Amino acid sequence: MNDAWHLAIDFGTSNTSAAHTAPLSGSIEAVALTHRSNLLPSAVFYHEGDVLTGETALMQGRKDPANLMMSPKRFIDHDSVQLGGREVEQLDLVAAVIKHAVEQAKSQHSGTNPATVTLTHPEAWSAHSLGQLLSAARRAGLVDDQIRTISEPRAAAIHYAAQQQIPAGKHVAVFDFGGGTLDIAVLQAQPDGNFRVVSAKGDNTLGGRTVDNLMYRWVISQIELDDPDFADYIKKAPASVMHSLESSVREAKEVLSDASSASITITTPQGERDLLLTREEFNNIIEGAVTRAVELTASALQQAGVQGSETPLYLTGGSSRIPHVHNRLAQVGQVERLDDPKTVVSRGALRATLSGFTAGADGATTHTAPQANPLFAAPTSGANPYTNPPQQPQQQPQASSMVNMAKLPKPGGSGIKKWVIGGAAGLVLILGLVAVPKLIGGNDKFEVTPQMDEDHLARVEPETANIMPAAFLDKVSDCNDPSKSYSSVSWMKDKESRSCQFVKDLPNAPGSSNYYTNNFEVFTGDTAKQVYDAMNGSGGKIREFQKGKGGKPEIVAVENDGYTSIVVWYKKENYLMVWDNYAKPTDKEISDWAQYFGFIKK
Repeated sequence: MNDAWHLAIDFGTSNTSAAHTAPLSGSIEAVALTHRSNLLPSAVFYHEGDVLTGETALMQGRKDPANLMMSPKRFIDHDSVQLGGREVEQLDLVAAVIKHAVEQAKSQHSGTNPATVTLTHPEAWSAHSLGQLLSAARRAGLVDDQIRTISEPRAAAIHYAAQQQIPAGKHVAVFDFGGGTLDIAVLQAQPDGNFRVVSAKGDNTLGGRTVDNLMYRWVISQIELDDPDFADYIKKAPASVMHSLESSVREAKEVLSDASSASITITTPQGERDLLLTREEFNNIIEGAVTRAVELTASALQQAGVQGSETPLYLTGGSSRIPHVHNRLAQVGQVERLDDPKTVVSRGALRATLSGFTAGADGATTHTAPQANPLFAAPTSGANPYTNPPQQPQQQPQASSMVNMAKLPKPGGSGIKKWVIGGAAGLVLILGLVAVPKLIGGNDKFEVTPQMDEDHLARVEPETANIMPAAFLDKVSDCNDPSKSYSSVSWMKDKESRSCQFVKDLPNAPGSSNYYTNNFEVFTGDTAKQVYDAMNGSGGKIREFQKGKGGKPEIVAVENDGYTSIVVWYKKENYLMVWDNYAKPTDKEISDWAQYFGFIKK
């Protein structure tokens, strides 16, 4: 019998949860991280070189708040923090939480080490943030061969997919309303059971604690009406009084998820006072925060190009239990909550590892399920097409997956458009788009839903996934290395420029097959603005198809020298795409093209 077991840890802003393969059944179950709960408060307390965690940290913090940190995850990018007047390494604080979860799980497996430990993270985390988490895991005693990672929304989607039948190609949305942050992601089911993120939104200042603070302000405002002096006392009350009030506020919030009213008790040395809060009053108090959450959700759905009425919206995080959140979200999507929202992510992360969908400590996706796993077969593929490998942000594409540069037309050939951009450094030539020969690698490489080769646009320019529509990214093939493409032209060496192309065969695309044989160019930063200004000053005829506002890009066609350039301009993000067509497309053809790629909504 193989006794290997596996663990997943969802290190949260307010609480941490974990899941393991149970000792007897091997099934995925939540780990009891404390004597009373499956949740471990993520709080840490620093004392004489030791880091206490969870309930112990909170208890000590009531006596000595200066050494207490409630949410170490918020400071993941910091090298050190100040606690009690001392400089403390942030990695030690995060490592203590991870180690606590590992040790609690090991106690249920006769002290043996887990074969794998999967760590979850927000979809939008930077390479540095994820690197800090991995470093903390190593400091907690884990080794690279054990470590796996996966984003929180992908883990949640995989968990829910195991409960419901979600066909390949179907979109789902994950609404993660935790203690300290809000994250929304729209994902698409893949044929192998994996999910890829097609759009993501979030707010690091909006979460359960936002709700708590709003309730606290309501308490103060109610007391001020009856007893202003007592209200002043509460504002300056000792830590013990404030901790008691905070606990009462949280309890009332949870009670209001099931009851029509709840009491908030203020305990002081002079006695107690109770305030009755009805659910209707509670809904009014949090309306602004909930509206913000709903707007972000609607924006994520719109960016993904999907209809909310046709997209299941799965809720995770403790704050997602609030009925008013359910009711408001029902206006933009099909609200689903099938399980305990506080442990969904950790259980989904473990299922993802057992299915081969997680990444190792080196950033490479693990395509083979662990040998000890009796429940899942290894999939054929587990790459997340829209996730940039955090550990290798500067990695260059492999030569075997690049366009054959030797076969590309040289600058100066026929069909090349030139724009002149003025600047202090002199003139810079901006080339248009030229015909692209067949790529190395064969036809099998190019699919409508690409597997995110190293030089895919959403990988080499990760911010693209938060700007461009998913319908466009689905149909993108490779991006050339700007240090090699058209090497004799200075602007192509600029990191703010990319030369890309569409996949080989685009299904149901408007226009003939030759319509998409040209490269398209992507510009970012100052270069994008320069190209946009040059376009407007080129003297060509400009046809406008969409004004840039409300997250929509400006779309124009510029006719010049016998061909037309279609320009998609995201002004706020300084992001520009140009695609040339030499056949003088009609207004309808351009509109159909823009709708096909999701730049214009049908």
